[in-house]
Amino acid sequence: MLDNNIKNQLKSHFESLTQPVELLIALDDSKKSAEVESLANDLASLSDKFTVNKKLSNNTIIFPSSDYMYKGPKSSNIEFQS
Repeated sequence: MLDNNIKNQLKSHFESLTQPVELLIALDDSKKSAEVESLANDLASLSDKFTVNKKLSNNTIIFPSSDYMYKGPKSSNIEFQS
């Protein structure tokens, strides 16, 4: 999904991460969900600090969506919905 130039730029930035980041993705069977999953996997492949996990489905989740969670002493998260 990401071209090599972008991957190299991101990889350079990701090297400065000191704490793990968990990408939580909620997917359905749509094309947009497949794109979200592909992007999440591309990002995770750039650093051993990234992991990708799928959210459990419930009635409050808008598909596709993703949470990016910084896991450390001051944990935080950002949620994106499309």
